[in-house]
Amino acid sequence: MRNAIVTGANGFVGLALIRELLKNDYTVYAIIRQTSVDVFKEKLEALRSQGLNADNVKIIGGDLEQTDLIRTELLKIDTYIDTFYHLAWNGSAGPKRSDLPLQLMNIKIAGDMTDIASELKVGSFVGAGSIMEDEALHMSYERAGKPGINYIYSSAKLEAHLACHIKAQASGLDFRWAKITNAYGEGDNTARFVNTMVRKMLNGEPCAFSKADQLYDFIYITDAARAFRMIGENGKDNSVYVLGSGEATNLRNFINIMAHTTNTTSSLSFSENTTGICYLDKSSFSTASLFDETGFRPEVSFRDGLLKTIETIK
Repeated sequence: MRNAIVTGANGFVGLALIRELLKNDYTVYAIIRQTSVDVFKEKLEALRSQGLNADNVKIIGGDLEQTDLIRTELLKIDTYIDTFYHLAWNGSAGPKRSDLPLQLMNIKIAGDMTDIASELKVGSFVGAGSIMEDEALHMSYERAGKPGINYIYSSAKLEAHLACHIKAQASGLDFRWAKITNAYGEGDNTARFVNTMVRKMLNGEPCAFSKADQLYDFIYITDAARAFRMIGENGKDNSVYVLGSGEATNLRNFINIMAHTTNTTSSLSFSENTTGICYLDKSSFSTASLFDETGFRPEVSFRDGLLKTIETIK
């Protein structure tokens, strides 16, 4: 049996990861905000009803901002931890992306979790990053464009990536970073693109888009969780992995699949204005190292993922 620590266990990706880990005979130490423990226990009961051994999830209640408390609780664990998954991030969608103090706190927390993982001498540390790290670099430096206010989140993800990597190198901690393209699917209650647009299309609401000719990729939530597990098990030290389908294409193609799959009556409008659009090249979406080094392959196509998502919404 393997052992893992998961921060952000109560979130969209975190809960899916816990489900995946339980399916693969892990004991999971889940760090949960004290105010969310009761809600999380209800989610564990739902996992139990699906035939999973929720008793293998050990809850550690506490806010990540309380580093000393979290450190004290984690150092009480008397077994070897194979992987420390740091997924927690406050303000990953919506207006909180532009909240600078909040995003700076996320960076600090990520660095603190790296330090604690080093103290615990875990097998590996896996951090959750974002394809928007590439966008922050491209819009701010390479393109010398005009990044929007939400790029505060993007730049914070990038800084967390760099800070955690530097700290891991200094302490000899095995470090792996996973850049999520766009995760979607069951359990997403945020303002992420697919969740928002599928609901609008199902309701027949007008949908307005940018020119939508930039590259995008999406990964269904169960595939994303499996990718995280396999990065922890098979990934390599000092590696960065892109979590995606490996089939990046322009956003308008994905939108057309969404419209067809939902059989929407919504009007779809596309602007010709390219201001604020980030045009990343194909290399930013390359899943080659993820596929080659971890053995991961996606199992859910975008259309099938949409059908699963629509079923949970209905």
